[in-house]
Amino acid sequence: MDRPPKGTAKLFAYLLPAEVLALLASVEIAIGRRVLYALAVYTGLRKSSLMALKWKDVDITHAMLAALITKNGVPQLFEIPAGLVNVLRAWRARCGAPADGERVVQDVECGSSPSPTSPARSPSSRRRRRMGRAAP
Repeated sequence: MDRPPKGTAKLFAYLLPAEVLALLASVEIAIGRRVLYALAVYTGLRKSSLMALKWKDVDITHAMLAALITKNGVPQLFEIPAGLVNVLRAWRARCGAPADGERVVQDVECGSSPSPTSPARSPSSRRRRRMGRAAP
């Protein structure tokens, strides 16, 4: 795929608040994926930072979250809203109180490892795989 010429305005797609709520409430989307989306919406973290979050990085008592792995290598600290605290508390309970060293979101369900066919892969990485190229 060719890149657009420099200086060309990029188009971005955003969800409206009502659309975010509908997405997070959808029972058709796996619960682990909805937790991942909630973290993304409330923190603005990149996928790699979200997937690297471990339970030891989440302080539910003080409503704080530390993203230790970031694109620029500088850790980020977030105060998380009560709604996200409740989501994370319920998710941790659903997962059977995982160890502090375990990732917050491993895949679409608690305790499962990401699989090659995991929906967490982007369409472009699936396309590269089909074309015989490695994902970046």
